[in-house]
Amino acid sequence: MERGLCRTRPEDWWEFGDAGNRLALTLCRVACPVLEACAARDPGSAGVIRAAVAWTNAGKPAAMCPCGRPIVPKPSRISSQCIICDPPKVPIPPRRRGRPRKHPVTTRAA
Repeated sequence: MERGLCRTRPEDWWEFGDAGNRLALTLCRVACPVLEACAARDPGSAGVIRAAVAWTNAGKPAAMCPCGRPIVPKPSRISSQCIICDPPKVPIPPRRRGRPRKHPVTTRAA
């Protein structure tokens, strides 16, 4: 019996929202010898990647970012891209005006 490629890779890659999701999806789509059997085995997955489909924790197929990663929904942000392609906007503090401070140079007496 053939074994799936997921058996020899880190299990975390197949958990929804992990940094390895893109790799897991690519392995499933391109090279997995048991893709059809995997799809037939567990149709109602939740929070995992199964048979090249990322399933949200609610048990629905996840939206995909153009880069190939699943989009993890967050209540605080609505985006059509993943967190890598569309990072959160963080305000940058204004630059201080004026001359830069000069630090005194100290030398040791020999």
